Parts: sequence; structure tokens; C-alpha cells
Amino acid sequence: MATGARAFQRSSAVETLAAILNDEPEPIDKRRPDLPAPLRWIIERCLAKSPADRYSATRDLARDLLGIRQHLGDISPPTAAAASRRVPFWSACAAVVAAGIAYALLRAPRPAGNPEFRRLTFRNGLVARALFVPRSNSILYAASWDREPLGTFLTLPEAKGADRRIDAPVQLPLAYSADGSQVLVLLGISRASLNPIGKLAWWPALGGQARLILDGASWADWARIGHFFAVVRTVGDERVLEIRDETGGAARPVFHTAGAISWVRISPDERRVAFIHHRSRFDDSGEVRIVQVDGSDSHAVSPTFESVAGLAWSGLKDEIWFTAAKESIYSTSLWTTTAGGRLQCAYSFPDYLQLQDVSGDQCLLTSETGDTKLLVRRAAAAAAELSWLGSSMVTDLSHDGKSVLFIDGTADQNSLGTWVRPLDGGEAVRVADGQFASFSPSDQEVVTTTPGRSSPAQVVLVSLGSGSARTLTTEKVVHSFPAFLGPETVLFGRAMNGRNEIWEVPSDGGSERRVVAGCDKPAGSPSGREFLCIGGERDNVLFVSPRIPGQEPVLRRVYELPSGARFVYARWSSTGQRIYLVTTLRRIVTIDAGRGSVVGDDPVSLGESIRADSLLGAALSGDAALQAFSVSHLGSQLYLFKGR
Repeated sequence: MATGARAFQRSSAVETLAAILNDEPEPIDKRRPDLPAPLRWIIERCLAKSPADRYSATRDLARDLLGIRQHLGDISPPTAAAASRRVPFWSACAAVVAAGIAYALLRAPRPAGNPEFRRLTFRNGLVARALFVPRSNSILYAASWDREPLGTFLTLPEAKGADRRIDAPVQLPLAYSADGSQVLVLLGISRASLNPIGKLAWWPALGGQARLILDGASWADWARIGHFFAVVRTVGDERVLEIRDETGGAARPVFHTAGAISWVRISPDERRVAFIHHRSRFDDSGEVRIVQVDGSDSHAVSPTFESVAGLAWSGLKDEIWFTAAKESIYSTSLWTTTAGGRLQCAYSFPDYLQLQDVSGDQCLLTSETGDTKLLVRRAAAAAAELSWLGSSMVTDLSHDGKSVLFIDGTADQNSLGTWVRPLDGGEAVRVADGQFASFSPSDQEVVTTTPGRSSPAQVVLVSLGSGSARTLTTEKVVHSFPAFLGPETVLFGRAMNGRNEIWEVPSDGGSERRVVAGCDKPAGSPSGREFLCIGGERDNVLFVSPRIPGQEPVLRRVYELPSGARFVYARWSSTGQRIYLVTTLRRIVTIDAGRGSVVGDDPVSLGESIRADSLLGAALSGDAALQAFSVSHLGSQLYLFKGR
């Protein structure tokens, strides 16, 4: 408007976007040397690459423009002739812009604190991660569009879908270097989850070969001033938060847990690390914690939420922003908390949104839509859908092949729990509040866990006939994955002393007893003399052990999945001679329980009928002839949110 030319006009949209990201605009006085200096200063401030150098609020811009309009006559022009020719135009220019902005922002009434949303993506797919680009108005995000592999993109708030794809491998962006030239990424990871494990690397921000830092890494962040990493790794059965030097070496552990650690972010003063601590590696309920970089102190700064994901530090205030659901997992709120634990709910959303990053008074949020379908089939026949409330997660099939056990729920917290439904398509019946359920050998009882919202989850035995329930455990630790070992004993996973362990308890009540350490997800053989469990750094190792009362069993390593896959389900055959495994790669693997070798030439593919974005759950019965699967069809979009 002031020069008659766009600041970054190029021959194509892609070149224009690149110029906006990387180039400085042509000096204004080169085109209009007679432009009044105050107006030129305002324009140059609006075009500054660093957000900190621009106006923090459009109200301030309107005020400066009004000031120019009121005092333009006091400005000394370069020459009298130039002044006589140009001052009326500049006066009109400042007056028009100032009046427009002033009318919109200073005069128009708006509700205080009314949030502003701007949708940034529009294609069909899933946004995995998003970050503000330092010293720029652009945004980097990773997404999988139209079922294509995960890609890396650059966009601008005003781009309206004209995003620029960058040549990059499949990777999850975690943080930027100080100058924005490099991005800290997890190579090979396509979704943000509780326990992503990949190769930590620096990747050139505009494309190129990544430089490996550390293998076997999870959530991480980079200190831009102190040049160190905060990174989560698996050490034995624990998840450990470590401080490492700029080479990725010299680790100093500052926090460890048998649960999960996600969304690790270093504070602006680089003295603290905030993160989400989950009691279980398989449940996104958790609390926000802070730990000192020197490891001297660690404490929670929030209560335990039913679901919590997405966290970042605010640079404007010494506070942490995060998204979490206090009760219903189908709607979330944007929360803030301080190092002293002063918690505040900033905004509540009617849907599931996840915080990605914060810059000034704005943040990036991703929505998450979709459902989890329950599919059942016999052998290789077509699958029939038995979904109930839209989020049906299968946990077991009855031994007689007549019923399916699953977790389901809606926005109403009271509906979330364990359900039983006949395979002939009859009505589903809610039998318990908890999760991780399985049938007894007689199919007359179900063993499950309590929800664990306000206290650690306990093992509960529910009678399907009478509906009566009896709590089998009392210890104040997290219990998970209960399963029967014969009719009189219940096995379950338990997090104890930083390790995942298998414990047992009599089904008619009694004392809990430790069985073995180093794995979880137990399942008993039909004879009741052996059990299997899952372990390894990536939950990809199958162990088998004899059950010897009064003796510590020795785990026998039977089978290990290749890198990149993990077990969704593991159960014995009806004779106990074989073990059936279902993997995240949608494969059924049959193992000879005695030899530990794969039966058949290749794992069995689940086929096109089970195709989906991901396989979340499975159950097999009748020597794998009866199969149940939970598959997800997900979608998400990226939003820019202002209102804090």
C-alpha cells in the first residue's frame, strides 16, 4: 500500500513462501525515499522475522498509526516539493489503515477473553506434530495425508492450505535449534504416543540428510542456550529422563518410572524440565511434573487427569500450558500451571484437542476425530462389525466362542468401562468400570481393573451371573492386564520399584505374591503350569516360564519381533502346544511353544478386511479360528488458537 509492491512477490507460490521464510524485504526507502520515517519504521516492524520484534497486539499498531495521522504535519519532509506532492497521500494512507484497524479493534465490542481459532490444514489425514518456527511467522508440521506416509510440511497462518512439502524422511519433530536451521526429530516415528522409540537426530530445517545423535530415544527437547538435551530412554524396565550433553553422551538421570514419560519440555531459563508422568505405559492418564536439571527436586504441579497430552512452556509467563481431560476423555481443556502448582483452566473445548506448541499469546492445537471399530470374523471369512458406542477396544473372546469382551465409552463418564456382547449381535451389557479385562476358564466371571482415576488401579473379579464384584488386590500400586492361570489363580502386571513385574493372587481372595520381574501382559496356559508374558525395550519380546509354587521362575526368551513392530495380543492354543501372537503390523504369528520357532513359512496377514489407520487391539479363540480386532480410523487438523 505504501510502496505499490508486495514485500515478497515471486514468480510462483512456492518461491513466494520460501522468500517469506528466508529473505529480508527490499528496503522501503529504495522504492519510496520520500516516505515519512515513522510510517516506514512501523512497516519494517510489521515485517520483522522474529515475533518478539513485531507488534505483540494489533491494538498497539492501530495506536501508532493514529499517532502518525495526528502528527504527520510535524514531520519534516525531505524537500518542500516532495512534501507538497506526497504528504496528502501518506496522510490518507495512515488515516485509512488506522481508521480501519481502530474501528475493528478499538470500537467494535467483543466479549472479553473470547478465543480465536484459525484452521491451518484442510486435507484428509492425520497431523502428528506441529511447531512454531523460530524467528518466523511460519509453522512446521508432520502429517499423513490421504493414507500416504508421514511427510513434513511448512505453512503460514494465512496460507489457506497452500503448504510447502519438504524433502524429509518419516520423522516426528520435537524441537528447533536456536537459529531455526535444524529440527530435533525422532526418525522412523509416525505418531506422537506415550512411548515412541526411534533415532534422535538433527535434521536440516529445509531438507537434507539427518545427523544421528542417539538411538533408542523417546521424547526429548533441546536447550538452545546451554546446549544440552533432555531425553527419555528405556533402561531395563524403567523409563528414565536423562540430561545429556550436546553430543548425546554423558547421561545424568533425573527421573525414572515404571510408567511412561511424555511431552518433555525444557523451561525458558533452562533450569527445569516439565513433562507428563503416566503411571502406566498403556494409559494416557497422568500428571504434569517438574524436575530440576541437576536432579535435585521433582514434584507434581497438577492433579492426575483422566487423559493428558500436549505440553509447552509459555515464554510470556513462567507457566506451563497443557491440554487434559479431568473426567470425560472425549473433551479437553487448556490448562496452565506454575512451578508452585497454581492450576488454572484457561478454556474448555467441546472436543478432543491436543496442545502442540506455544508462542507468545497463541498456540498450536490439533483436533482428533475418528472412531475405533470392533470387527469379528471366523477364519478367513469377511469381518462383521460389532462396535457398540464408537470406541470399542477388544480385550478377550470367551472360550465357548459366543461372546466378546471389550472396553467402550462415550462423553458420559458413566458409560466408560468393560462390556460383554454376544457374537450373534445381541445387546451389549456393561459389567464393570475398569479396563484390561479377560474371561475366566468357565466364562462365568471376568477379571478386570478399577479405573484408577483417583487411586491406583486394583484387580477386580466380576460374576457375570449375579453382577457382584470382589476386589482382589489392595496394594497402592498400579495393577494391569489381569488374566487367569487356571480357575483358582489370577496373574496381573504390577509396577514395583521401577520395574514391571508379574504377580498373582488367588481368585477366591488372599495375599498377593510376586512371581517374576521383567515383563507384563501375562497369559496362563490351559494346564495352568506355564505362563507367557511380554517384555523387551519395545514390548516386542515373548517370554515363557513354568509356574512353580514357592520358586522364582526363570523366563525363557522364546521369540522377538523385528524392530518397528510390537505385540498387540498373545495367547496359548487350546492344547498349550502353540502360542498365537498378533502384531501392530497386522500379522498373526504362530509359535511352537516348546521349540520357540515359527510355525509355517510366513506370518499370516490379516488382509484388506482389517485395513485401517492402525490396529489397536486383538483377541483370538478356538485355535485362532475366531478372531476379533479393534481398528482405528483417525483424522485430525491443525489450528492456530489465540485467547490467552
